[in-house]
Amino acid sequence: KNPVSDKIEKDLNAAEMSIDILEMLKTKTAGNLDESEVRFLDAVLTEVRMNYASEKSKPEEITDSGKEEEKNT
Repeated sequence: KNPVSDKIEKDLNAAEMSIDILEMLKTKTAGNLDESEVRFLDAVLTEVRMNYASEKSKPEEITDSGKEEEKNT
């Protein structure tokens, strides 16, 4: 949710980058986290990946002019 416009915006490039950063964090912290932290990080990664896959598989939105909106991919 964009705090300025108060609207939910889809930015697949930013989502993909966030997933990459979380994966890097998981790799770099391996062995240094307690069990609850590992579970939390795994749950966050799973949720973000599922949301990303769901949004990426949706068809592009059609605007009032009849043209497809550009995806951020």
